[in-house]
Amino acid sequence: MNVLNGREFDKPGFWSAEQFPPAPYPRYRERIRGVHADEGPIVKGRYEDILLRPGQLILIRDVVTLDDVEAQKEVGPAIHLGLMLEGSGHSSLKGTTRTYPFPSNQVSMLATSKTVNGEFFIPAGTVVRYVDIRIEHDFLQEILRETAILDGDGCLDHPELEAEGVRMNLMPMSANIRRVTEQTLACPAKTGCDRLFLEGKVLELLSLALSEQDQRSTDGSKSSQMTLSARDRRRLHAARDLLVADLERTWLLRDLARHVGLNENKLKYGFRQIFGNSVYAYLQDRRMQAAAEMLARGDQSVTSIALAVGYANPAHFSKIFRRYFSVSPSHYARHMPALNSE
Repeated sequence: MNVLNGREFDKPGFWSAEQFPPAPYPRYRERIRGVHADEGPIVKGRYEDILLRPGQLILIRDVVTLDDVEAQKEVGPAIHLGLMLEGSGHSSLKGTTRTYPFPSNQVSMLATSKTVNGEFFIPAGTVVRYVDIRIEHDFLQEILRETAILDGDGCLDHPELEAEGVRMNLMPMSANIRRVTEQTLACPAKTGCDRLFLEGKVLELLSLALSEQDQRSTDGSKSSQMTLSARDRRRLHAARDLLVADLERTWLLRDLARHVGLNENKLKYGFRQIFGNSVYAYLQDRRMQAAAEMLARGDQSVTSIALAVGYANPAHFSKIFRRYFSVSPSHYARHMPALNSE
């Protein structure tokens, strides 16, 4: 149950089972006075949730707060692209010590692999101009196979997501993203043509955000190419050896960097420079190679192999394996032994 300013609430009639399958998107519960007024307004302005199609939701907030807003809510597994044109306040995720501010001109990309609960606070008198896009994972799998959000250094396959159920990246808003966000916020969403326009803007914003995230990662990698000493290289090789020695273990970057005596940035960018891939993409490659060898031997189940190479969720393992080898693990196990014997 969610709480807003000390009151429990459930936003009825939204994301019913007929609209959204409960598995990828559990019921979304939120109610703000002034939008669903029963105890006096707490925000004034446009506060709208638009279900464009199953798996694709956009939240539009163009309001001013008339009182302090303190709220709790939960969201299910999804990719969340937050575009804050103007705002103030902060949010936090339950179960973590991290707090995320709401500054103007910020882009947040949040991936969740399970239902997570959060809290947020916005002070009275705040102008909030915000677009929040939420897209279920399967929608992205078909159209974004080679982007930063799907590779081993991105949101969906990141071990931090596997371990904690949530992963967030923050970056400043570029002029291009701001322009498209302003167009999205201005669309009234009253007609079918409006909804079609919004769906196009959702995809455009995703494309821009992912492209800029890729570019920032590339630029950071280039900037570190001349900073590696012989000691740094030895420590990077030690980090690689630790990853390969225990494929079942999921290292967080900060822990791996600390263990070998590097800072996190040097680990990330130095690893890419020496081994030609990000830490997690390299680890994922080795995990998939090891899994393929075990499957070809045919003496273990898919579930036990998934666990042995560090995936607690066999379905997630199968999805990544299929992306690498274009067949399911069970199909690979059935047919590879026969091919190897010929």
